[in-house]
Amino acid sequence: MNFFCDKCGLTLYQRLYNMLIKKKDKISGSIVVVYNGRVLLSKRSSNCSFTGYYQCPGGKIEYGEEIKEGLLRELKEETGLKNIQESRLEFLFINKKHPSAWEHHLYRLDLRPGEKTKIENTEPEKNDGGWLFIKPENALRLKLMPSLRGPLQEIVDENKRKEEQQKKDLEDLGLNLEIVETLKNLKL
Repeated sequence: MNFFCDKCGLTLYQRLYNMLIKKKDKISGSIVVVYNGRVLLSKRSSNCSFTGYYQCPGGKIEYGEEIKEGLLRELKEETGLKNIQESRLEFLFINKKHPSAWEHHLYRLDLRPGEKTKIENTEPEKNDGGWLFIKPENALRLKLMPSLRGPLQEIVDENKRKEEQQKKDLEDLGLNLEIVETLKNLKL
C-alpha cells in the first residue's frame, strides 16, 4: 500500500528519500553583505532563473561542503571578496518550505571600515550591471529574490534605530545631528 503526500503527490517513500538522500544535493545559500548601512545586490541576467530579480552573492552548496564554507567560496567566486573568516557570518534563517524543494540558508556579513569593498563582477554572465551597494530602503522597492525582503526590512529598521540612538546621544551632548553631518561633509 502506498501513502501519498497531500502537498506534492509523492509517495511517502519518495518523500523520505528526498529528505534523507536527494536533499544533500539541494542546498543553496546567500550572504547579505552589509557595508556602511548598504547591502550588496546585483540583478540576475536573462540566462538565469528568476530573471530580473535582485540577489545577494550565493549559490549552490557542493556535496560534502559545510554551509559557511560553500557560501564563502561563492562570495569569492562572484565578487572577489576573500579572506573572510567563517566566524564573521551571522546566521539569519533557513528557508525550507517543503522537503522536496531546495533548502536555502541565509547569512549576513558586515564588512568593516577600511576593509576591501571594491567588488569585482567575476561572473558577468550571471548578473546585469555588476554588484552595487544599495541603501536597503531603496532595495525594498526592487524586485527581490523572495528570501531577501524580510532581512532587508530588518536592516532598514536597524539603521533607523542606530540613527535615532546617534541623534539622542548627540542631543545629550548638546549637539545637533544636522550640524554634525554638515561639518563631516565639509572635509575641512
